[in-house]
Amino acid sequence: MQMMQTTKTKKQPYEHDTPITHTLRDSWEYYRNKMMNKDKPYLSEKEYRAICYAFLIELSKKIIKESFEYKIPASLGYLRIRKGKLKFQIKDGRLKPSKKIIDWGNTRKVWYKKYPGLTLTQIKEIPDKPLVLYTNEHTNGEVMRWYWNKETCRVKNKTVYLFKPTKTNRKNLKKWINNEFRENDYAF
Repeated sequence: MQMMQTTKTKKQPYEHDTPITHTLRDSWEYYRNKMMNKDKPYLSEKEYRAICYAFLIELSKKIIKESFEYKIPASLGYLRIRKGKLKFQIKDGRLKPSKKIIDWGNTRKVWYKKYPGLTLTQIKEIPDKPLVLYTNEHTNGEVMRWYWNKETCRVKNKTVYLFKPTKTNRKNLKKWINNEFRENDYAF
């Protein structure tokens, strides 16, 4: 009788929808190799990362707080905050909100008051429930978003590329917009 050997399966790393081709480590390796070829001293990976993160944090603050439009090097366009109006759709005489503008926290509070004793899964099955929408009264109904302007971008198939800000940058923008001392405004 043969004994079966069990092995622990190695946990697979997180897989991205789109493979990441270049990371900060790749950038550091390129920098290190370039400096080594010139026989010059170079920064450690830790120092290199610290400098890159510090630069990106300061850039993000400047874009948010000073309405700065950052020209991305190598003709890759501009990065800025863009202002726009909330958009609602009306179909068959009824308001069809997009999922992005529903205030789910307040909507659930309304549901629990209107349907006491029901669980959330039971409430979800009820058709035509009331929805609470964000109206953005503090910004006169305008929405601010990170925007990558690709008009001057000189890359082939630029429409397939997308800029998605980190959660930290989205939260920082939200905090700044809700700040009562905010003086700057963003362009459309």
